[in-house]
Amino acid sequence: MKLSLRNLMAGLGTALFLAACGGGGDDSPAPTVTPPTAAISASVQSVPIGTAVTLDGSGSSTPNTGSITYSWALSSKPDDSAVELSGTAATVSFTPDVEGDYVAELTVNDGTATNSTSQTISATNPSPVAVISPASAAVLLGKTVTLDGSGSRPPTGKDASALTYQWTLTEQPDGDTTTLGDATASSISFLPATVGIYRLRLVVSYGDLTSEAGAEVIVNVANSSPVAVAKINGEEVTALTVTRGSTVSLDGNASSDPDGDILHYRWSFPAILSSKRIPRASNAEISNHTSAQASFVADAVGTFYVDFTVYDQSVATTKQLTITVVKAEADTSNTAPVAVIGLWGEDIDSLECETGGMGTIWPYCTIYASHSYDVDGGTWTYAWKYWNKEDTAKVYEASGSTINVPAATAGTWRIELTLTDAQGATGTDSVDLIIKNGANVAPSVRAAVELAKVLVGDTIIFDGSGSKDDNDDELTYQWTLRDRPDGSNAVLNASGSTATVVADQPGIYSAELLVIDSKGVASRSTSTNYSVVNVFAKKTNNPPVVGSLGLSQYGKAEGQVRIIADGATTAGTNLYASIYDPDQDTPLYYAWTVASRPAGSAEIADYSSSVAVTGGSATVNRAFPSLIAGDYEVEFLLSDGVETSAESFTLSVVPRENYPTLLLEYAGVLGDVVNPPADTAEWLQAFLPIRKSGGVYAVDGSTSTTSIVAWYRLTAFDQDYTITVQDNSSGIVTLVRGVSDGQIIRKGESVIFSVAYETEPASAYELNVVVGVKERESHFVSWIQTGAGSE
Repeated sequence: MKLSLRNLMAGLGTALFLAACGGGGDDSPAPTVTPPTAAISASVQSVPIGTAVTLDGSGSSTPNTGSITYSWALSSKPDDSAVELSGTAATVSFTPDVEGDYVAELTVNDGTATNSTSQTISATNPSPVAVISPASAAVLLGKTVTLDGSGSRPPTGKDASALTYQWTLTEQPDGDTTTLGDATASSISFLPATVGIYRLRLVVSYGDLTSEAGAEVIVNVANSSPVAVAKINGEEVTALTVTRGSTVSLDGNASSDPDGDILHYRWSFPAILSSKRIPRASNAEISNHTSAQASFVADAVGTFYVDFTVYDQSVATTKQLTITVVKAEADTSNTAPVAVIGLWGEDIDSLECETGGMGTIWPYCTIYASHSYDVDGGTWTYAWKYWNKEDTAKVYEASGSTINVPAATAGTWRIELTLTDAQGATGTDSVDLIIKNGANVAPSVRAAVELAKVLVGDTIIFDGSGSKDDNDDELTYQWTLRDRPDGSNAVLNASGSTATVVADQPGIYSAELLVIDSKGVASRSTSTNYSVVNVFAKKTNNPPVVGSLGLSQYGKAEGQVRIIADGATTAGTNLYASIYDPDQDTPLYYAWTVASRPAGSAEIADYSSSVAVTGGSATVNRAFPSLIAGDYEVEFLLSDGVETSAESFTLSVVPRENYPTLLLEYAGVLGDVVNPPADTAEWLQAFLPIRKSGGVYAVDGSTSTTSIVAWYRLTAFDQDYTITVQDNSSGIVTLVRGVSDGQIIRKGESVIFSVAYETEPASAYELNVVVGVKERESHFVSWIQTGAGSE
């Protein structure tokens, strides 16, 4: 068929349209782009750690027209390495810090394409590397710290079992007595005794090659005690003198809490009727006593004691202030004294006293004027007149602060008292004293709680059952809730001798008890019988911690056996417990129980008590009677009132010849400076670490009769021991005589030695000599030349 021009053009247009739309059958490949070539040249491929490695990527190339850019990174490195590698230059460097393989990766780009390559660098150890895990830690007071050095590495290719370790406590809080246990083990555990910072050093050795690492341990409490800062009339002091009639301003705004907790404030006059109270002439009350700022009017001459308490949700801190009130020099006014007659110091209108007197050898009734007062302060004279109403012709007179009324027979006496101050103003009082059989005596009050700390939500039980009446009168109990925390809606529910309140907010709950006998006479408080008792409710609680249980004589130790002094029984034994509370709760309650004992041994009674804790820690002990050979299982319970912790201890008693390890003994008699005690001297068991303080100890070469030297004896029963001696004394030169550093005590041998001053100290210095054995270095002796310390 012959195609027309029109048909030809139409077909060509269709083909062109299809080509423009990608149709058609053209299978030609796309152009190929060749990437650049990445190349790394390393200055070394194996290097000792600490040596810089240079990596050069300038040998990289591109077949394209663009210029090359570089990007460096470490795609792999040892787990504990801190090395980083980055950069965009052709040449970079890095320094391996730990043993192992480092893989450096280079990525190049020429603007068209990208390519990468890598280079492995092996780092070796020419020396051991000390590693401590963890290198830093923060723990609560009372928690055992464990630092692990087993990750330390030997020189490359060497056996790690040939490494040796030496731990040293290089820094600890002032006054801290913490010591390390086995300082040559790969791991070390110790129990910090004080809040603060501890720093340790580990030296790892492989033959003559060494390496060291350091660790820091921060010891704190779960909740820090608030810091009470009080200002009196704008001055940050604890005592101030003011004039009578002035307003005393009290400001606690400068108080703080180390944890940033919200603080609550209480200002109060001491509640116990003791010497530390406000003057008897005063009617002062503290305004705004629950605020940071408070005040009161100094309305009488004398001494005002003010308790300032700040508390957070767990603990309270109290500081006592003393305000002395005097008359202003320009104040010429005078107020007459107020005379008050009382029996046992009580101010009551009618007195009764037992026929025969107040004691079996005291046939008198003693009458006091001790509650008399004068708003102006100062002194006054006493003028007493008293007579038996059945014999008014015989009138007795006296001028002291007390009188003694004859009480051999029953009767009624009239007593009059006149006080006269320096300006001649007088005050009088008069009462009848009834002497009879069965005389009424005011009841004594005792309010108490079983536990001083509870949790919010707990029921607090106030107990007045310890109150008593010497006449066996029935008592009426009047309870008052004196204080409760800010925001609390707690209500006191009283029933007889007990009262309860449910703690609904953290803080202090204070209850006061008054008891009244059947004759209407009210109770009195004394220094041992309290009418006011406080309980602190906590929001949360951490249990107390039993740090260690140990046997002691002239020192403290853990896990020690007790030798039999004379082959039959011991002379007496003390067990010690170091106790801690992360929340700084006080008091802590504890109990000792002997769970089991050898057959034929004497029964040992349980013992329980409480102890006030300062700074979150304390040490308590239990004295045990004579013991016989065998094992005693001792249990120790510790409570903060909310939770209880328990620990046990096996006390093994053995004859001296069966002692299992290295025995330390202390001479029971004192030798002179040079010569040890005689062979007949008694040696008493001691334990590492041992600390003695107080007294004046020996000066080497001294002939003074006051010089004293204490001698020690080490006996190796089970193996050979290598002795280490280290002098850490400050400001003086000391002398260890009889034992030297590196000396070996063979199995079965004994070494007797002493520690003394080499030169006379000019003042009080601490003598701190470390004497120990390899595998176990301890602070062995720590003496203070002067002071009143105790074991």
